[in-house]
Amino acid sequence: MRTEREETALSAAARILETRCHEDHSLAELSRAVHLNEFKLKRGFKERFGTTVFGFLRQKRMELARELLASESQNVIEVANRVGYSNPSHFARAFREAFGVNPSSFQRSEAETANAV
Repeated sequence: MRTEREETALSAAARILETRCHEDHSLAELSRAVHLNEFKLKRGFKERFGTTVFGFLRQKRMELARELLASESQNVIEVANRVGYSNPSHFARAFREAFGVNPSSFQRSEAETANAV
């Protein structure tokens, strides 16, 4: 059973990851920022969000990437950099794993859908 303080710390950690998903994070840095030891941070994330800390971060990055690819005129490399990936092939692999389609194919299909309307 987690305490109210631990719940607050987990919420704060999630907010940090969501609002700063483009930045690199470490468990040590995140646990210090929310005043929760690494073990409780890892265990609490798994219990509360059903995924690891870095799984949560990846999910938030992919959600933002999907929004950017669908709504903005940035290319895939620019979107990859904006959501925290310096290697475009790592970004493409993560996007494909998350959504089952390459980011460039997704962007083309979104553009075609927008033009058809």
